[in-house]
Amino acid sequence: MRPYLLRSLIFVFYGLFLLTPLACTSGGHPFLVPLPESPIRDEPVIRVRVAVSAEPVIAKGSVYSVFDADGKLIAKNRAESEQTVKLSGKTLIVSGKTFGLRDASFADVHTNTSIFVNGAEIPFPVRIAKVNDTTVVLALVPFERYIAGVVSSEMPVSWPSEALKAQAVAARTYALCHMNLSARKPYDVTSTTAHQKFNASKPADSAIEAAKATRGEVLMYRSRLLMTFYHSTSGGSTANASSVFDCSDITPLTRVEMRSEQSPHTNWTHRMSWGAFNAKVLEPSGKGMSEPPEKVLVKRKGDGTVELVTFKGVNDVSMTGRDIRTAVGGMKVKSPNFDIRLSGNIVNIVGRGFGHRVGMSQYGAKQFAEQGLDYRYILSYFYPGTRCVRLYR
Repeated sequence: MRPYLLRSLIFVFYGLFLLTPLACTSGGHPFLVPLPESPIRDEPVIRVRVAVSAEPVIAKGSVYSVFDADGKLIAKNRAESEQTVKLSGKTLIVSGKTFGLRDASFADVHTNTSIFVNGAEIPFPVRIAKVNDTTVVLALVPFERYIAGVVSSEMPVSWPSEALKAQAVAARTYALCHMNLSARKPYDVTSTTAHQKFNASKPADSAIEAAKATRGEVLMYRSRLLMTFYHSTSGGSTANASSVFDCSDITPLTRVEMRSEQSPHTNWTHRMSWGAFNAKVLEPSGKGMSEPPEKVLVKRKGDGTVELVTFKGVNDVSMTGRDIRTAVGGMKVKSPNFDIRLSGNIVNIVGRGFGHRVGMSQYGAKQFAEQGLDYRYILSYFYPGTRCVRLYR
């Protein structure tokens, strides 16, 4: 989703989110999410999972307060030294001091400074929770501050303001969808590209302004929130949701043209030897071919998404485009729109675009903004049929 090369730390999350198929549900389209039953009148707080199997550290000199699951204050102290926080059963342990909890599920820790998790400063209250016997750490972030953080992390902050505003609305709608779907779950989103990249450090001024200028605005379709997927580069056109997520098509997430998009990821090539390709892609699925095939046939959908690749040889082998991309890696096979060309013992995977190609192209948004078009036009182009609605001020 991020428009420039992502660090290797997020490869796994990228693959899990972009390559795992999502199924339809019998209760309606899974990418149309009802608004909460109670109107949103004030800015909400979003629960962002920032770490797994970690122990938060309270900075020396901080005044910290601990609240149980009922919101009851159970401790307030000054940290004379760094304080490590652990959750064990119905007991919260702060550097050897124990505090009983009514509920074993979680406890909230507030400080007048910051809490550190895996060395990273979290300037928000944190929640320490048990999920399937694993400790997870959540940051409790004011929603608009979260949106500014996502914009700062997902799009270059030097880009035109209208592109940043479009990103803010898309990020806000996407996050609110997950908040509504996760009301009974321990957290709403992660801080990785499994949902949206979020950095707890202070966002750039341009990202803060983009969130402020669009405060409370979301995209709706048929009176429901739209799951506003976005990606780096379309490679000439976006993809239908049905091509990527194994679900029925829905108008706002269908293919749109983006022919003049300017991006370093519009065209790309990944090369590997046939031996490496066979070992990484074919053999793990029990379809190994020790020698290169005579030819390769690629079957694709109308939006360019590869459906099936057949390797013609003594025994033909077929694999889905999704399985090939998963095996090689989403940072190497950058999109589901690719071809496979053989040159002797070399496999050339040649493709267009970056990301799943569903919804808004970030480089496309940049191009429209540079042409003087505003964020509402950008959103209406990439999510046709939607309305931009302000839920709160």
